[in-house]
Amino acid sequence: MEILTAYVREPAPRGSSAEMRPPSPDIQAILTVLGRRTRYFKGEEPGHLDLRNTDLPRANLVYANLVMADLRGANLQGATLWEANLSGADPKGADLQRADFFEAILSETTFDGANVAGADLAEADFRGPFPPGQEHPFELTIGSSETKFRSDLNRPEWWSKEPAEQAQIILESLQQLYSKISSSQSRTDWQIRTDTNSYTLTVSEANP
Repeated sequence: MEILTAYVREPAPRGSSAEMRPPSPDIQAILTVLGRRTRYFKGEEPGHLDLRNTDLPRANLVYANLVMADLRGANLQGATLWEANLSGADPKGADLQRADFFEAILSETTFDGANVAGADLAEADFRGPFPPGQEHPFELTIGSSETKFRSDLNRPEWWSKEPAEQAQIILESLQQLYSKISSSQSRTDWQIRTDTNSYTLTVSEANP
C-alpha cells in the first residue's frame, strides 16, 4: 500500500490541478484498489493510508475503505464518497468543497480546519466521541449556505460569513483549543492556507 500511496502523492501534490480535473485513469485505478482494501492501520496494516496533501478533485471514492486514512490537507473538491468508511480518518485542513458524503461513515473523524462549502453532509453518519465541547465533527470548519447538513444538528453560525472571515474565526478557535490539549513537549501551529478560490487551515506540530 505504501508504494501505491506514494505513486498517488508524487504526481498529484495539492495545487497541481488548478482546473479541478478528475484524477487520471491510472490514479483513479489506484484509488479504487486502495478503497477496496480489507485491512487498515492497527488492523493488520503497518501504517496509515497516507494521502496527505494530494490533489484529487472529483475522485470516485464510492464505498471506499478509508478507515484511519491520513487525508490532512488533501484536495477532494467534488469527490464522490457515497457510503465510504472514514472511521477514525484525519482530514484536518482538507478541501472538501462540493464533496458528496451520502451515507458515509464518519465515526470519530476529525474535520478541524477543513472546507466543506457546498458539500452534501445531509445523510452522513456522524458518530462520536467528538472533541470536547463539540456537538459534531464540523464545528470548526469553513462552510456555506449551500452546505447540506443534517437537520437534527446545529450549523456553525459562521457558515453565513465570507470564507476569509470564517478562516480567521476558525484559526483563533483552533489555536485556543489546541493550546489547551497540546502536551508540554509539543506545539501545534495552525495557519490559514489560501488556494485558488479556496480557504482551509493547515497544522504543523513542532517541539519547542
